[in-house]
Amino acid sequence: MLPKMSSAALIVSVAAAGLGGCATVGDLDKEPAKITYETVKTPAQLEECISIALSSAGTPNVIRGDGRRIMDFNSGGLTMWTITIYETEPTRAEMRWGGSILSGKWRNRFRDCA
Repeated sequence: MLPKMSSAALIVSVAAAGLGGCATVGDLDKEPAKITYETVKTPAQLEECISIALSSAGTPNVIRGDGRRIMDFNSGGLTMWTITIYETEPTRAEMRWGGSILSGKWRNRFRDCA
């Protein structure tokens, strides 16, 4: 006999199963970029533009490292997509997301900042 599952647990299980395209920052960082742009904007200018342009998706967490910064847009602790900005000349920015589809609205806003 299977144990009874509360309706709340069932809803959480179904919701989690539907988020198969979501990942962690570390998972996405290992994947090849799906979109790459080069720009004459400084990394700080690009970060500000992207933060404003994609603000309706939430405020990104920014992870600063040696020569790059990763902007993590997430929902409920699951990363929807990341944008990595490399501190190179010209500045290079790469967008990664889980799954095969990301709304054109987000891709276009990213492109418009570059």
